[in-house]
Amino acid sequence: MYKRQAIHICGKVGHLLGVLQAELNMQDFELGFPVDLGEAREIVGEKALLKGNLHPQILHDGPVSLIESETARIMKSGAKAGGRFIFCDGNNVAPGTPVEHLAAAYEAAKRWGEY
Repeated sequence: MYKRQAIHICGKVGHLLGVLQAELNMQDFELGFPVDLGEAREIVGEKALLKGNLHPQILHDGPVSLIESETARIMKSGAKAGGRFIFCDGNNVAPGTPVEHLAAAYEAAKRWGEY
């Protein structure tokens, strides 16, 4: 049985992705907000799964218009290439994040996330 290697790794770690993939056979990457997902996609290729990476402070503080524009930016970054991308928070959802902000991110991801 083939198992995909996965990692959740926080911080500005874009420079490590190629090594993690080559040396440890990582194919699933859950990445935090400091990582440029377009660059990450270029490094790991279209067969790898990327997850991430809306900044938790933007999600918490808003406004909704910023949440929507940041979600659109992430979706247009190139991360979706190959069809293996899951949009989510970029390291955590802070306590007290308004439900309306989560809903705005969800709706923006649906709008910009179609393949």
